[in-house]
Parts: sequence; structure tokens; C-alpha cells
Amino acid sequence: MRIQGICRQNNGCDYYRVVLPLIYLQKDIEWNKTNQASILWISSQENLIDCDILIYNKLIGTPVTQLKALQAKGMKIIVDIDDMWVLPSGHAHYSQWNGSGNDKLTAEHIQMADVVTCTSIRLQEIIRPLNKNTIVIPNALPFGQGMYQPSIREPHDKVAFLYAGGVSHLPDVQLLAGKFKRIGTLPEIRNNAEFILAGYEQATRKLYATPEDLKAQNDKFTIQGVHGPYDHMATIFKATGSAKVLPTQHVTRYMQHYDIADVSLVPLMNNTWNSMKSELKLLEAGCRKLPCIVSNVPPYSDVVEFKNEGCMLVDEPDDWIRYIKHCIKNRNYITDAGEKLHDWTSAKYNLKDWNEVRKQLFNTLMK
Repeated sequence: MRIQGICRQNNGCDYYRVVLPLIYLQKDIEWNKTNQASILWISSQENLIDCDILIYNKLIGTPVTQLKALQAKGMKIIVDIDDMWVLPSGHAHYSQWNGSGNDKLTAEHIQMADVVTCTSIRLQEIIRPLNKNTIVIPNALPFGQGMYQPSIREPHDKVAFLYAGGVSHLPDVQLLAGKFKRIGTLPEIRNNAEFILAGYEQATRKLYATPEDLKAQNDKFTIQGVHGPYDHMATIFKATGSAKVLPTQHVTRYMQHYDIADVSLVPLMNNTWNSMKSELKLLEAGCRKLPCIVSNVPPYSDVVEFKNEGCMLVDEPDDWIRYIKHCIKNRNYITDAGEKLHDWTSAKYNLKDWNEVRKQLFNTLMK
């Protein structure tokens, strides 16, 4: 079999759902004796599509009509969906994504696919009215390999609480705003903890030379930095009086942020959109043996099989401060809880195991 994945460069969804699985199939010596997996970059290399099975996340540049023509010649298509493809109105990319029709186009790709893979049962139920050939393959990591190995931290005074997330997570970080402001008044926390926001990226806008250039949307503009969602997030963290803001990293290096952390913070608003997400944040922390303080809402409440053993589940707003205090006072608890999260996630979400499911899917498609 010849498998090709179409991916966007430095895109987290594509990296976890297509790039990383295919990279580790390429490393599978036995599988590679009779099969081949390769990666093409979206748009620029789509003219090189030539395979038995094509995989991509949500949509690609090749028109659906052309993809159907390739299907008619025998090529199979797997469309991967890792979250809801119709963005809610408050989402940071709402206008860019829905406004350009990508939500409707993704639905077309789902309907056309031979098989749709997705990250959760919740998401599967939303997809099935469009395509009944849908299977769940959760996010998974190559535990113990590459950047997915446990962190080894030097001795340090302050307990470091890390939040690593994209620009769309401002509403989730706002869950911490009141508590972080309160922490700024509590020396017993402020003097013994550090709160790290990782992934900061400057928001920008085009500043056109004249009104005529703006109307023409030509190339006579300069890029100007503006106050954006990450700046709001940074303000929330800085209210603690003990904060650090780290810039965004390439998707192949961003796990380095976890090297300076002791505990991962995972706030999440309780709504339908978020409930369709995956439990990836728990996996990232687990591979580094860091415990999580996490909102007790879906998708996390769907999968966590224990409470306060690796995942400290937040039911009430005051739980954030309660768990932060507990971690500061009990360093051994951090170590033990991190080990438990690692053991659970590595057993249930190991990429090697889930790639075996992908192999079975490939074989079934080719029959």
C-alpha cells in the first residue's frame, strides 16, 4: 500500500492526526517491507497525489470533484476530524473559517470520504449523519520517544504552573482571571509559585498607506502589532505577581515549554464546542510526568477514570486555588501524581498501539 498524508506546515491538528502517525509508520520496519507512507504539504504539493490511500484533516485544496474522480479510479480517502468543523461565533477564527465557507466545504469532504476518523465518541455521533463509515482513533503520543519523554528539572524554589494553548483559548483562560487576581494578594502562593503562559504570539494588522490602497487591498501596507487575545491572556497571568510569558514554538519543539513546569493547568469552558475536543492536554502533561489541574467538563470528564490521581478535577472556581496551594505544600504529591498520569496515558494513548488500528483500517479499505 502507498499511503499519502496532506498536511499544513506547523499546524497542530495536522501534526497529531496525520504527520506524527505517518512518521511512526515510516519507522515501522516490518510494515515498510511491503508498504509506504509519505507526507505532502497542502496546496504546494497536492499535484503529487499518487497513492492507494489519501489522508488529511478536514479539507485540502484539491476540489471535491477532482477527489471523487480519483476515488473512481480506485484511490481511497480518509478524512480526519479532530473537533467541530463549524466554529461558534465567539471563536478567534470564526470570520476567517466560517466566513470563507470552510465549514460547509469540510462537510462535503466528510460526506465524500470512504472513511472518517475522529477523536471521540461525542464527535463520532455528530459526524455519522454525514457519513456512517466513522471510527474513533483518539489522539496518541509516542511515549518515551523524542520530545515525549519525561522532563528532568533542576532543583528550583518555586512550583511552576504552566498553561500552553492557542489563541482561541482566551475564554478558557478567563476562567482563571478572578482566582489569579486573588493570588496576587496571597504571599503564600505568590512567593512560592510561578505561573507560565506558553505560546504567546503577537497579533497584527495590515496598515495601508492610503484609503485608496485599503479599498484596493493591494500590497502597499506595513504590518503593525496590535493588542490581541494573547495580550489579554498575559494580563490575566501577570495579575498573580509571579508570571512568565513564553513565545510560541514550532509544533515540533513546543513540548520544550513543559521542561520548566511542575503542574499543567487545563481550564476549559463548559460548552458544546469544547466538549467535542480531545483529551490531548492530558497526554502532553502525562508524557512529561506532570499532573494536571483540569476543569471537570467534557471531554476530560468523559475519560478521566480517577480523581486527584494525576488529574485534579475542578468542580468549583475555588478549587483552582485549593489545588494550587496543595501542590505548593506537597512536592511529593506532584511527583506521585505525575507518575500516575504518565502510567494511565501511556497505557491508553500510546501511538504504537493506535497505529495498529490504522493498519487494520488500511487493510480493510484495500480489500
